[in-house]
Amino acid sequence: MGEENDVEIKNTRKPSNKKIYNILKNILFISLGILLLILAFDDYLFDEEKRHELISGFYQIEYQWVIYSMLFGFLAIISRGLRWVLLINSLGYTSNKVHSIYSVAIGYLSNTAIPRSGEITRCTSLNQKEGIPMNRLLGTVVLERIIDLVMLIALLSIGFVIKFEMFMNFFSSVSKKTNNDTMLTALYFFFVSLTISIIFFYFFRKKFEKYNLYKKLKKFFSGFKDGISSIKKIDNKLSFWLHTLFIWVMYFLMTYICFLCIPETENLTLADGMFIMLVGGLGMVFPSPGGIGSYHFLVSQALMIMGVGSASGILFATTVHTAQTLIVLIFGLISLFLLFTSKNKNANSSTTRK
Repeated sequence: MGEENDVEIKNTRKPSNKKIYNILKNILFISLGILLLILAFDDYLFDEEKRHELISGFYQIEYQWVIYSMLFGFLAIISRGLRWVLLINSLGYTSNKVHSIYSVAIGYLSNTAIPRSGEITRCTSLNQKEGIPMNRLLGTVVLERIIDLVMLIALLSIGFVIKFEMFMNFFSSVSKKTNNDTMLTALYFFFVSLTISIIFFYFFRKKFEKYNLYKKLKKFFSGFKDGISSIKKIDNKLSFWLHTLFIWVMYFLMTYICFLCIPETENLTLADGMFIMLVGGLGMVFPSPGGIGSYHFLVSQALMIMGVGSASGILFATTVHTAQTLIVLIFGLISLFLLFTSKNKNANSSTTRK
């Protein structure tokens, strides 16, 4: 009896500790987002004249372009859902296209509340609806994230070459805004440490095999093996890469089209639009809920080095971010309702291996 009680106590403690950890982690991420939001709006919080200038700017926005931006964001979500179907089908499972699109939208919705929860939420939604194994779904999502990261790095590299001076001015501006070189030094230290750790682990990996952490990591990554290799099994690779291209074109257009909303940004070029999209992408990678704060801060700083006024920069960043958040909230909530109220056609016989 004593041993059984000990087991029960252990089983109740572990979830509790994990729950506390997740709560603290989310509080940290949300706090970072709020901190960056304050940093972006610091000139307007206590200056009534500047605050009035910013508020009056919202009345001058041409909102028809914002609607187009929301449409492009909506199309990107649909395309991402259809691309996901291609990966799932390559594993030998049959997934309903509409269900996959709904699940992607629900994942985006989850990210607006809890940072980095969208991937799990997306997979869980489709798993509950169609019964496809979680580890297979997670493998496909990991592959998607790898492809997106490679695309972002490739575009950043091209942009860095084409807009070298602008990037350097941007980093300098961000550095000054965030207490001189502290942030850049921290980032440099992080990437150097990460690189050294990966090299060290690779050459001495056999010595780590006896540790439970190594075994857990090995098991964790092996669960993604089928998903990551699924791109080789895609029947229609052209369609997959066309969807990938389309998604990034939509990301560009939903940023660039909003230049036309504000008089001070309407004459910016396509190259400028690419630069802002990339900077905004970095802001969305930051672990704050839906990129709140990080997007506003980075995009407004980027626009300022282009000669756009501080108020217009904040106005643009807020407009684009709000538009995309609205489409995520609207489409995500509708998808959540439709996915779990529709008939579950794939729960039993339809979700089968080919």
